[in-house]
Amino acid sequence: MNPLDWFLLVVVGVTVLMGLMRGLIKEVISLLGWFAAFIVSPMYAHPLGMWLPMQGASEQLRECVGFLLIFVGVLIVASFLAMVIKKMVSVVGLGLVDRLFGAVFGLLRGALIIAVAMVVIKLTPLQNMKMLQESKGIQLAAQVMAWIKPWVPSDLGKFVVLCVESSA
Repeated sequence: MNPLDWFLLVVVGVTVLMGLMRGLIKEVISLLGWFAAFIVSPMYAHPLGMWLPMQGASEQLRECVGFLLIFVGVLIVASFLAMVIKKMVSVVGLGLVDRLFGAVFGLLRGALIIAVAMVVIKLTPLQNMKMLQESKGIQLAAQVMAWIKPWVPSDLGKFVVLCVESSA
């Protein structure tokens, strides 16, 4: 194993540990909260920004502040919702199950991080580095990507093919 393999192990280990500590419910609701914040904030940033008592501020600044307030507000609501649901799950005795599935979620997140990094690296001259070519972790990731390729939408599949073919 080379230093890159150790780094990949640390990335996956940290994401698994985070998932284990936070649990699946908190992880999923947090992710949904981020998506919701990115969707809702631009929709209502302008109306909120114009309503804010910021005399003398430009329209752009008001809209930016409105965006940030909505974004943070949605994340706070999602966090509160996750906390309430997590408590309910713990009360009925499923806290351990939540944490174990959180670890699985963390493993999948770590794999996704590595897959995205592989795609980016394969599009640059870094792909020719000796460390990358000798990495057992990169070889394993390429095998996994070849295995999942049939289930990946065709628009993303071209990147999976790029990683699989150039790692073989």
